[in-house]
Amino acid sequence: MATLEKTVHQERYGSLSDLLDAHYALLSSPTEEVLTPEDRTRIHEFLDKGAATGAVLDNSIDRRQAQGLLDYWVSTLYADSRTLEDTRESSSCLPRPQARLALFDHATVGEAAENADRFIQGFSNDDQEVARKVLLRLTELESKTGMPRPLPTTRSALEACGDPKTSRPVVDGLLEAGVVRHVGGKPGEADEQVALATESLLRVWPQLQQWLEQRIRFRDTVQYWVNQGESGDALIRGELLDEARDYHDLNDQEREFVTRSRNSEISQSQRIKRSRNWFRALFIVALIFGMVSIWQSRRANYSLKKEEAAHALAEERRIAADEARERANEARKKAEVLVDIYQEENQRCAAMREDVDQVVKAGYDVVESYSAELGATKIAEPVLDFMMTLEASGLRTSVTPGLLPSHDTSYDPDFLGRQIDLPRLLPSLSQEVHDGGRPIEYLHYSLIFDANRRAAIYTACNYDRSKKQDVRRGPDRFRYEARVSRDNQLGAALYTHNEFDRGHLVSRLDIMWGSRDSLNIDLLQSAVNIYTNTIPMYEGFNRVLWAAIEDWVRTEHNPEADRISIFTGPVFREDDYEYRGAEIPRSFWKVVVSRRGGNSSDLVTNAFIAAQYDAADPSRPIGQKSVRRCRTSVRVIEQLTGLDFGSVADFETWRPAARRE
Repeated sequence: MATLEKTVHQERYGSLSDLLDAHYALLSSPTEEVLTPEDRTRIHEFLDKGAATGAVLDNSIDRRQAQGLLDYWVSTLYADSRTLEDTRESSSCLPRPQARLALFDHATVGEAAENADRFIQGFSNDDQEVARKVLLRLTELESKTGMPRPLPTTRSALEACGDPKTSRPVVDGLLEAGVVRHVGGKPGEADEQVALATESLLRVWPQLQQWLEQRIRFRDTVQYWVNQGESGDALIRGELLDEARDYHDLNDQEREFVTRSRNSEISQSQRIKRSRNWFRALFIVALIFGMVSIWQSRRANYSLKKEEAAHALAEERRIAADEARERANEARKKAEVLVDIYQEENQRCAAMREDVDQVVKAGYDVVESYSAELGATKIAEPVLDFMMTLEASGLRTSVTPGLLPSHDTSYDPDFLGRQIDLPRLLPSLSQEVHDGGRPIEYLHYSLIFDANRRAAIYTACNYDRSKKQDVRRGPDRFRYEARVSRDNQLGAALYTHNEFDRGHLVSRLDIMWGSRDSLNIDLLQSAVNIYTNTIPMYEGFNRVLWAAIEDWVRTEHNPEADRISIFTGPVFREDDYEYRGAEIPRSFWKVVVSRRGGNSSDLVTNAFIAAQYDAADPSRPIGQKSVRRCRTSVRVIEQLTGLDFGSVADFETWRPAARRE
């Protein structure tokens, strides 16, 4: 695109002012009565460029003045040529007899204005505003006619039209494009003189005319204000006032008008502020009265509902008591039948059970003695195997027959009334998974086992708050899982004489629910105290932070829901701390899911990640950290573990926010 500078100033002067400057320069040059060849050459160049300047002069007065200058120098050349004839010098130096001012070329200036428009539109909105202020700063309104005219201005004044970091590039861009031109001083310095490229831009450039019309309308507004006796109704405010304060050529009336408008704006703002304060005060008073009325009404309703609820509760308790008595009678009758059936068998086996109990007790004492005094867990493990065999066979009286729970009581995907499948393992996790990824099932939970890491990849547990029971805790005795090779389990040798607990992925409280008659100490202990469900945890971590997270899940997660599903597991990393041939996970996670309530199919999901030691020093456990700071998202757990929780991740109830320490 041709710049405005090339369009307007090629072989011509930019304005009548430039033409006058060149004229005065020629007047000061000749010192002899007869022009030198150099003088004649400069006059010829002046006449050529001066005549071409007519293409950008659209004012008749300016054109007459410019033509007069050309005629003057034509006459000067003519007079000099006569002198040359008298002195009989060569006639080859004779100038042209005349120079006629070129006709105004609207297309030339119009193209320049279009180029200027395209250039200005290339600015950002902020830079366009700075360009508007710069171009208005290069004009002024005549005091008599009120019409705009060019006003050469210093660069420092133009750069003051905005932030220098913004205004300086805008001024440089306008100069480079030729929208404005350098007319004096050292380029780039503060005292550099800058002017519009040509005065005709004031009349042919629509964008500049629009900005100038706004300036003229402001002067008309001030005149109207004066004619109305300086009435306050004619004052302005807001954006119009801000724009008027930027005008550099304000006269005395305009300055007074701006001052009055500003004072009026401040007064009105203060009145509005006072009114808002009064309305706010009235609103607060009304709100207080309304709240008192509502409180009194609710208090009366609460008393009535409390009385009704007391009657309803009493009726419910009576009905529940009747039902409990009926169930107790039925259970008693069944128990009597069972007692009759097994009484003879129990009498026959009583002696044998007593002997087995003594052997088992002696075995446990041997194991504890060897572990505590010699740390010889490998020696005691055969004895443990023997005792576990007795327990599994049902010969030990303190263990309920059927120690291993049936598959019907394991994790149920439909437990919530909406199918929540076990998390899917990505291909990277399926290489070492036990039994092809088939879950190992226990009482109310199932787990997926990693034979390589000798630990569970995750556990999936169902928990029903409405059916929780209170069964006292028995002695903690752990056993190996018969369905997994013992070499693939982290056994008792790992936990001897150190700070590690046998950390439960599924705790005893998570499965302590259901029918009271079906739960006992041995069943609960044997269902969770198994090496496939345990993993090394520092005791300070297991008994404080991890226990707090487990308690939060059972009590605080979605209190409206009775049934929840709990997924738990470690985060396996390649740089996990290695201890006694086992890789100790640095951190553990939990994902808790429940129904939102009512008939809604939406879910409520909470997720946690907690670290038990720092990677820089695995031998020192991390101090206590709040449960809140362990909150995370299911997506993060998926990325760290390689698991896919499916639609569960679509119901996040937590999003990371800016930390406020």
